[in-house]
Amino acid sequence: MSIARFMSLSLSHPKYGYYSTKKTIFNKGGDFTTSPEITQMFGEIIGVWICLAMQKYTKLRHTNLVEIGPGRGVMMADIIRSLSQLKMLSNMTIRMIESSPNLRKV
Repeated sequence: MSIARFMSLSLSHPKYGYYSTKKTIFNKGGDFTTSPEITQMFGEIIGVWICLAMQKYTKLRHTNLVEIGPGRGVMMADIIRSLSQLKMLSNMTIRMIESSPNLRKV
């Protein structure tokens, strides 16, 4: 079994997977805390970087911003706040891909 398959089963198996079975994953009552859960600055800085990269490297009329594994969506909310203040959301589609049924509900 490959490591990729092992990790996929360990995290996402519908009956036994970590993200499929745990109700509380982050912060109090959970197992870990991520940078966006601690401070909004992490996501806001990424938002500023996305703005600069779009201005420097693209002349696209439309951009897709995709976060894989957003958890509770805290970082994306911070990114959106920055991009909104910088007037960069008008031609952007935002998608979040979450494998955990519990976190998708959140």
